[in-house]
Amino acid sequence: MVVVFGATGMVGGKVLEHALADPVVGEVVAIGRRPVERDDERLTEILHKDFNDYTALAGILATADVVHWCLSVYQSQVTPDEYEAITVYYLAALVEMLERVNPKVRLCLHGAAGASPEQTSRVVFALVKGRAETVVTGSGLSDHLIFRPAGIVPTDPHRGWFYPKKLLEWVFGLFPSLGIRDDDLGAVMSDAALHHDARGVWKNRDIRAHLKLMKERDAVGSAR
Repeated sequence: MVVVFGATGMVGGKVLEHALADPVVGEVVAIGRRPVERDDERLTEILHKDFNDYTALAGILATADVVHWCLSVYQSQVTPDEYEAITVYYLAALVEMLERVNPKVRLCLHGAAGASPEQTSRVVFALVKGRAETVVTGSGLSDHLIFRPAGIVPTDPHRGWFYPKKLLEWVFGLFPSLGIRDDDLGAVMSDAALHHDARGVWKNRDIRAHLKLMKERDAVGSAR
């Protein structure tokens, strides 16, 4: 079973989409404040309000094979305290529950390029994202993947309306290492969680390298 937190978000939605498209996945559970409004017999939606308390979700989390943490918010949309709470404390509460009920689960964190777990950056964003990573790496969960994409280009025209989307696509076309499309990121996160035994941090170049391998694998499969 695959559990996705933040499935109504740009990246979480793509992770959910690709998890449902993978034939090895028997069940997907989307947990968030809002429904994803997607019709699939393998999908279960759970509306959850208090992300400091996962007691009501203990049974689901205890049986999960993979948990994707894609719940996030842009720093500019909330206060500094809210940003810290959503990015670090909500995740810490989840990790604490997983340590108790399912310590062997594979936890996948949607992080960001520039994160500073060493806390050496002078940028608030990097410091907070770094603390989130430390919550995972310093936990009793030995099986975890942290994805650090750089710039993310939304493929849905209704998302990321504040992005200079055409400019980003042009820049990333010239310099692919600087970013990735949200659909490609979701595909890699889902595939790596289910079919790859690597652990640790995947930077943008690692994400793109795995995307290339996926495309080559799919091309071979289509040729058979």
